[in-house]
Amino acid sequence: MPCLMYVVYAVLALCLTKLLEWLIRSVPISQLQKKYIVITGCDSGFGNLLAKKLDQKGVHVIACCYTPEGLNELEKNTSDKLRTLHLDVTSHESVEDCYQAVKKILPSDTGLWGLVNNAGVGSFCGPLDWGDVQSYTKVIKVNLLGVVDMTLTFLPLIYKAGGRVVNISSSYGRTAVISAGYSEAKFGVESFTDSLRMHFISIGSPCKVSVLNPAHFITGMTYQGGTYRNHLMERYSRLRPEVKAFYPSDWKAYIDKVAGENEKFLTTVLSSQLDPVVDAYIHALTSRWPKKRYTIGWDAYLIWVPFSYLPSCLTDRVICHLMNSGRRF
Repeated sequence: MPCLMYVVYAVLALCLTKLLEWLIRSVPISQLQKKYIVITGCDSGFGNLLAKKLDQKGVHVIACCYTPEGLNELEKNTSDKLRTLHLDVTSHESVEDCYQAVKKILPSDTGLWGLVNNAGVGSFCGPLDWGDVQSYTKVIKVNLLGVVDMTLTFLPLIYKAGGRVVNISSSYGRTAVISAGYSEAKFGVESFTDSLRMHFISIGSPCKVSVLNPAHFITGMTYQGGTYRNHLMERYSRLRPEVKAFYPSDWKAYIDKVAGENEKFLTTVLSSQLDPVVDAYIHALTSRWPKKRYTIGWDAYLIWVPFSYLPSCLTDRVICHLMNSGRRF
């Protein structure tokens, strides 16, 4: 009985602590409508929805898009208060042009309250030896180096406002999967975010930085239906003969198996509701005391976060079973 009482007390203490934390973090910043926020990757998905939600709240949003279609769509569906800019985060010249354009938009006495590094691309998921260095280079340039370049370039404006940086990582930034550069880039984002937070503390800056760890959500990066199978076929067609020799001669059946397993997994975990991620972005930007990390998605809590603490001998087998890429040997 005493042991049971201790358990009850521990649960009550945990609940009370969580309630207190929620109350503290629910305190908003003041004068939100006077804040200026730059968001990258607003063509679609999280960035597009975030720009629209912040615009509805009266925030001065500077939405950066890669495509003319993305720019036009936002301009048609938002208020005149929202500004759009073209941006390619893989080009430092484009990043610098964006910085100069933002400086002209900001009032002379105003800094940048928020920089949301949302831009990202997906990567090839399949047998590791079907990838190439070009696959890794593209993903890392956008998902990691783009975050670094945007942040370092815009820091003077963020310092001026005592503002904050919000980066998007992934559950794959905590638990690695075979992803031709995606996990590698997201692990880098986690490390860069931690380094930036420590930098702010070391120089006594009031600026803050948060990172989002969403699990599986349907965005423009998500392979669906026959798209993934076609991507595998194209990858296989470019393999060197020495690599092809390690895989079944009936390669079409092998690809069908890989694509089928992938579709089964994604059908189980994918969510079409983007609001939880966008709401986490908004909290990180508008809470007086934002979280350092935001974990989003049921599979993040039940699969990826717990696995990040378990021995690799367990996680390797379970993750490979969940994301079966087709057994060869």
